[in-house]
Amino acid sequence: VTFPQNEPHDITVFVGKIMNRTTGNIKNNKITVYSVTKKEEKKIFDANANPENGKFGFELEVGKSYKIAYYVNDRLFYTEFVEVPYLCGKKVLTREIPYEGIK
Repeated sequence: VTFPQNEPHDITVFVGKIMNRTTGNIKNNKITVYSVTKKEEKKIFDANANPENGKFGFELEVGKSYKIAYYVNDRLFYTEFVEVPYLCGKKVLTREIPYEGIK
């Protein structure tokens, strides 16, 4: 007998750090994650980086494409697209996102 919680499953953890290269703070930061298909872009959730050290982390469902948008003070400063395939096992994606202020 195999219980579902004991079966191996794919999991992708997305961790990183906003590299604050300014003299200001990043207390008012937001990371918005969208699910992206050929037909639409749908907001899934918002997350926040630690305002003191810029570190963040969250889980991404496998088999999907994502757009991840980074904001400070409600202003977009960085966007990236991430593919998370099926059958990737346990995977950790790491990022260092540069923040040099908003001009």
